Amino acid sequence: MSFKKALIGIVAMIAACTVSGCATGSPGQAAVVDGQVLSETWLNGKAQDVVDVLASVAGGANSGEYANPKGYVLNYTVVGMVLEQALSRQDVVITEVDRQAFLSQVRLTEVQAALSNDTRTSDTFDVLVDLNIVTQLMSLNDVDADQLMTDMAAVPASINPRYGEWDATQVMVSSYINGLSATPLSLPSTFPMPN
Repeated sequence: MSFKKALIGIVAMIAACTVSGCATGSPGQAAVVDGQVLSETWLNGKAQDVVDVLASVAGGANSGEYANPKGYVLNYTVVGMVLEQALSRQDVVITEVDRQAFLSQVRLTEVQAALSNDTRTSDTFDVLVDLNIVTQLMSLNDVDADQLMTDMAAVPASINPRYGEWDATQVMVSSYINGLSATPLSLPSTFPMPN
């Protein structure tokens, strides 16, 4: 076999592995959190749901973190899964009643309201609400903040490198758009309170 044919074969094999996910050892997986797999098919569907919901809101698809719908979904889903496990170690469970009580006290933007009210995207948006509730619980000393961060960092999570990296120290997914590093998806700020 000629050197040129061998080189073409190697390049083709590398390209096939890159496209199929061979480099991660997990073809078809977007992330794994404590053994629970989030598939690329699931991520693509959830990201498309975000795009569809935001299409009904003026400028929604281009606003902030929503401009990267896969990063938004993956970040908040992974953080939510990790947060739920860490809170359970302190016997804290956030319920839908807690979320509704919190939401009744804040003013959502049009984009936030669209994501919160649509059943296709509300589960991802609920994580943003949960993080704000946890912030309140920490300020009341109902949740030990240091222990929560330690417990969150201890939950095993890995992200397919095509989508970013899990940063356990910051408890977030740093995201990529089309293979290029994007602004890290930081934990959200609190919602504006009504006047």
